[in-house]
Amino acid sequence: MITIATVLRSGGEYEPRHVVALRDMCRRFAPMHRFICLTDKPNALPLETIELLHDWPGWWSKMEIFRLRGPVLYLDLDTVIVRDISPVIELAGDDEFVILRDFYRGRMNKAAMQSSMMLWSGDMSRLYRAFREDQRFYLGGDQEWLEQHLDIAPAYWQDICPRSISSFKASPRSASERIIIFHGHPRPWQQDEVKYAAA
Repeated sequence: MITIATVLRSGGEYEPRHVVALRDMCRRFAPMHRFICLTDKPNALPLETIELLHDWPGWWSKMEIFRLRGPVLYLDLDTVIVRDISPVIELAGDDEFVILRDFYRGRMNKAAMQSSMMLWSGDMSRLYRAFREDQRFYLGGDQEWLEQHLDIAPAYWQDICPRSISSFKASPRSASERIIIFHGHPRPWQQDEVKYAAA
């Protein structure tokens, strides 16, 4: 059974209700799975949590997800699932590591990474340990860090399931999209084009 994981760190725009919204979308549209949130506020969530070990700022807390052994599907909290994602997970198969190609930089550089949605099948804890032991907060964020430190050739979601995963800002709406990535602004709750429900 696959684990679907996300991260909530206090002090930013995201709140427990956004974790619950993502969990509910996964309940509706994902195959049998374990949903878990890595967080510094475990008592605020009505679901399974793992406590963050480090006080890494902002999105850098995401580096702790690599403590989890695969199969893991990681989703940012600004992800909106609109249809069954079982085919997406199946198409990833046994790929060791799958990541998004950056929606903008990827037009010029096919190896440019966007970390809103990642999947790994085995043990990627070496990435967590590498960052823990040598913290380098690149201006390009965790995506640039992964581009510099990932020691295997990843697969890219856009290649294995074309048109299934789209950017709210950079892609036209399509009947074939299953997952919409809201990287940056607007956040899912700041628009009314795509249905989003957070209590």
